[in-house]
Amino acid sequence: MIADAKRTHMHSGDNFQFSIVSRFCEQYKLLPYFAIALYNALFGNTNCPGAIPGLDNDEDDDSSDDEDSDKSTDGPNDPLIKRCAYVDEIVANLEGVLEKFKCKAQAALK
Repeated sequence: MIADAKRTHMHSGDNFQFSIVSRFCEQYKLLPYFAIALYNALFGNTNCPGAIPGLDNDEDDDSSDDEDSDKSTDGPNDPLIKRCAYVDEIVANLEGVLEKFKCKAQAALK
């Protein structure tokens, strides 16, 4: 049941935005941008075969790494398995997103 819901809501950037992001409380203005940036960092790594196309983020998210990679693309194209070979890049992207939004949140609280 959880897997079915995940497939439905996380399968594509459009589904994620419609099913999850569009339901966020408007009071938290940075939250949709943060969620989209996290989604892109986790699932939209452009070097990883089978990556899910990312979402546009009006907050100028630059967390994805567009450089060419020499990692093998042989074998089945299961994005979850392929993503394991890119864990360092994905973690670096996530750290960048967290740092960026930490600064934005701190600025909003001042």
